[in-house]
Amino acid sequence: MNRGRLLPALLLLACLSIRARAAGADGAEWKSDAHCTFYTGTTDVSGGYAGNCGYGDLSRPLGDAPPYGPLFFAGSPLLYGGGAGCGSCYEVRCANHDACNGRSVVVTMTDFCPTEGNLPWCAPDRIHFDLSGYAMAQIVKDVAVGTTPLEYRRVDCPREGPAVVGVVGNPYWMEISVRNLARSGAYDAMRVRDAGGAWKDIKRDWGANFVVNEQLRGNISVEISDPATGDRPGRRRSYPQRPHRTRLS
Repeated sequence: MNRGRLLPALLLLACLSIRARAAGADGAEWKSDAHCTFYTGTTDVSGGYAGNCGYGDLSRPLGDAPPYGPLFFAGSPLLYGGGAGCGSCYEVRCANHDACNGRSVVVTMTDFCPTEGNLPWCAPDRIHFDLSGYAMAQIVKDVAVGTTPLEYRRVDCPREGPAVVGVVGNPYWMEISVRNLARSGAYDAMRVRDAGGAWKDIKRDWGANFVVNEQLRGNISVEISDPATGDRPGRRRSYPQRPHRTRLS
């Protein structure tokens, strides 16, 4: 299969430029069956940390959307869900430890904490948040503590600006992701169609990226579903295959 002449692009979904509801607005209850560690420095460490969701450098803007920034984490297998958890947001706070400072922070899953080399924390049957050092520093008095019990709840993602469709490929192969999603932040399924064609379900390749292994002609429509509800929330937009950034109508 010819994967040459790759055409990278960030295609903006201008119609989705909405502010998310406040964190915790869905009334989700706090859960207490988790712990946290951290794996980066404690200053603004987003630059250079791309992670296993495929969002790229977390300090760089996503087209017209703000960057994900330094409040991120790597999720254990139960949270990561084979990539379906990528982009989801959680409010977290240190619990039941002298190091707790009483504050909470909202973090976004941008990475995966694999079991190999990370036992016991990221075992397949555990809920674990491997926080950025910057996020850890917001909820404990001193990050030297290393790990603490953690309380967490799933919340709406506080995104601003448009959602962004990331595309890499050529007419015979395309890798597609949707980034900067408000509210759920994540998606568990994607389907596409070209001009005049029928909808086709496509498979996740890795992280937040789905792959189309065939030629698509003309304008392409992308639709995603929300793993929290299982529905398709109308995020269907068309965009032209061009090797440059394009604002959608």
